Amino acid sequence: RNPVPNSRLELPGTATQRISEEPVPKVTVTKYGRIEDYRSSKVLSSRRHDLRGHTLTMSNVITDSNETRVHMNDRLNLHQDSITKMSYAVVKICFEMLNATERLMFTHTWGYKDKNGQWQGIVDQLLKKEADLGTLTIFTQERMMVVDYIAMVGSTAVRFVFREPPLSYISNIFTLPFSGAVWLAIFICVLGCSIFLYIASKWEASMGMHPLQLDGSWADVLILMIGAVLQQGCTLEPRYAAGRCVTLILFLALTILYAAYSANIVVLLRAPSSSVRSLPDLLNSPLKLGASDFEYNR
Repeated sequence: RNPVPNSRLELPGTATQRISEEPVPKVTVTKYGRIEDYRSSKVLSSRRHDLRGHTLTMSNVITDSNETRVHMNDRLNLHQDSITKMSYAVVKICFEMLNATERLMFTHTWGYKDKNGQWQGIVDQLLKKEADLGTLTIFTQERMMVVDYIAMVGSTAVRFVFREPPLSYISNIFTLPFSGAVWLAIFICVLGCSIFLYIASKWEASMGMHPLQLDGSWADVLILMIGAVLQQGCTLEPRYAAGRCVTLILFLALTILYAAYSANIVVLLRAPSSSVRSLPDLLNSPLKLGASDFEYNR
C-alpha cells in the first residue's frame, strides 16, 4: 500500500521512520480550473544554469585608449580602463558558469541624457536591445529608473590626489619666523632705543660738538637706527658712555634677531604645508587644480 504524503509508518518494535516528504502544494482556483503549484521557488531565472552556448552581448566603456579592445583578456596595459577590465573578468566567469557565448560592444560613456532627452552610451544600447548587459554601469538615480542593476562588482569614488605643497606656496614665510608678540617687542625695543639715543645726543650736543658726533636731531638718530636695523652701521655715533652703551645693546640685539630669523627662514623654505585637510581648504588655497576629463567628472 502506498504511503500517504507527509505521513509516517510505524512498525512493531522499530522506531518511527519517515517514509517520504513532499512539499505541500499551493492550491489556486481560477475560472479555468484548479491549479496545484508544487514549486519551492517561483524565480524562473534559478533554472537557467545552461544557456547552451547562446550569445549574449555585453557593452563595455573605454575612456583611456582604444587599445583596450584588444587587451581585455591578456592583462596588458592594466592601467588603462582598469575598472572596465576588472568588470569584464567577473562577467566572463558568469558566462562560463552559464555556458553562454560572449559578444563585446564598446562605447565611450556610461549613459547620460542629451539635450533632446535621449540616453547615450551603455544605457542607450540596453534600451534599444543592442546589448543584453553592461559590464559596468555607475549608479545614478536617473539610470535606476530605466535599467536594472544586478550586482556591485566594486566600489568607485572620486578623490583628490595631490603632493603636499611647500609652505611658501600657501603662506608668507617672511612673517612666520616670529609671532606677533615678538614683532611687537622688537618694535618697542627699537623705539625705546631711538628715544634714549635722542635724549643722549641732545645732552652730548650741549656738552660739545664733534664732526662724527650726533647733533641731537631726530634725523641723525633715524639714520643711526636704519643702519642698525639693516646691519650696515653709521658714520655718526655717540661720544659718551651712555649713548655708546645703548648703541652697543641695540646692535647686539638686532644681530641675534637676524641670526634667529635667518635660521627660521631656511627651515620654513623646506617645510611642507599642512593647511590643506579638506575640500574647502583645497578650494580656498592658491593651488591650481587639474582633473581628468572623464564622463563621470562632468
